[in-house]
Amino acid sequence: MRRLQQILLGTSSPDLIKGLYDLLSMADRDEYAMTDRDEYAAMKQPRAASMPLQKQPWYGRLSRRAIIIAGIVAALIIIGLAVGLGVGLSSGHDNNDNNNEPESSPTSTPIPPPTGNGTSWQPAVNSTWQIVLKEPIMISSENRTTDPDVEIFDIDLFTNSNETISLLHGLGKKVICYFSGGSYEPYRPDSSHFRSQDMGKALDGWGDEKWLDIRSESVRDIMAERVKLAFEKGCDAVDPDNVDGYVRRAMRPTWDKWLS
Repeated sequence: MRRLQQILLGTSSPDLIKGLYDLLSMADRDEYAMTDRDEYAAMKQPRAASMPLQKQPWYGRLSRRAIIIAGIVAALIIIGLAVGLGVGLSSGHDNNDNNNEPESSPTSTPIPPPTGNGTSWQPAVNSTWQIVLKEPIMISSENRTTDPDVEIFDIDLFTNSNETISLLHGLGKKVICYFSGGSYEPYRPDSSHFRSQDMGKALDGWGDEKWLDIRSESVRDIMAERVKLAFEKGCDAVDPDNVDGYVRRAMRPTWDKWLS
């Protein structure tokens, strides 16, 4: 039995097979030796004629080799069941761990909220609004309301100061800052940053404006600075204009997606 335990606790399949073979060989030798001894004893000790023959139980008729083989088979079955149960439990544990892991979401560059307070704003349906682009908003700290008294003002990013936007906020108004996101305007304070090779055809009805090649990293850097300026001024949102160049046959941009 100790030999059987040593074999079953082996770490490799070849060792296990060799051990089983040795054990069976040893059982054969013992069985043959016991058979010879039994036959010799029977010859030396005559049986009385009146002695009835006793029938051996079924397990007594089994050879030692058969008993050992049956024990080995039973042990292998137990080991197989134990290994299978362990693998099943381990697999179930891994599946539970995977199910508990949060789903990964696509990575993207976070855009800071325009108000700087950790929240984003979305206009409500039927909100009232006013667009003023040609001239800056005229407002002072003495104003108690606006005329017209609307909820949202869409104003020019460059011509309106930080103070104007702050005063509108003080009156409970939301501010959207306008800039051209796809054209060159020579009168803007950052117009000198645009390169001539990034300019295309003139806009219909706006001869001093030109379409921009939005594939240019230089153009994208300038527009990124404009969005940053809107954030620094406290704008609640931006209104980038001229992002429909793809219908103008001047170029085929994906500009609106990039700006969003």
